[in-house]
Amino acid sequence: MFMGACLQPPNVCLVLEHCVHGSLHEFLRSETTHSIRITMSLVYRFAVDIARGVKYLHNKQNIVQRDLKARNVLVDASLNAKVSDFGLSRVMTETGADGNLTACGTPAWTAPEIVRMEAYTDKVDVYSFGIILWELITRQEPYGGKRGVQIAYAAAEQGKRPEIPSYVPRNYSVLMQECWADRPTDRPSFNQILKRLFAMKKEADHIA
Repeated sequence: MFMGACLQPPNVCLVLEHCVHGSLHEFLRSETTHSIRITMSLVYRFAVDIARGVKYLHNKQNIVQRDLKARNVLVDASLNAKVSDFGLSRVMTETGADGNLTACGTPAWTAPEIVRMEAYTDKVDVYSFGIILWELITRQEPYGGKRGVQIAYAAAEQGKRPEIPSYVPRNYSVLMQECWADRPTDRPSFNQILKRLFAMKKEADHIA
């Protein structure tokens, strides 16, 4: 949330709300610290919040985020997940992200078409969202936390993806795999993602 701004040099800055729980990445790994139990219902809630945020960027602002990951999602005091960090974001055009085909994002979350230097659309954010779904359910770093572009190339050229644990609900697993499909046209839109997440969340809330 935008709170205000200072336009008086040299202190030009934006003032945004303080999200007390920090990044989603930190929140998922510090359950004993914040004493908030991370249930499947909360996992679905976070997933829905993130999907809503990116859907707004795509449909209302015509923006592709390009660096979507748990570290770039913040959690506020009410446990709302909010997409942040737009340093690599671009306005979408008919030729792609602002006509710019330069590499972007973080290797483990980067869509194959970006690695292959192909024309890309907002479906690159869907791929990254699939990796976030994996982060949410496992609370781990994809690919064991390995760094470097070799991870991105393995995903793009060899079809490598994070290993899905056996405890992951089937419908969640299917959605995750569709999101990180190699071909952008095989990935669902965020409208479709939200419909499916709402159904999963409703079922999880009913069981809880």
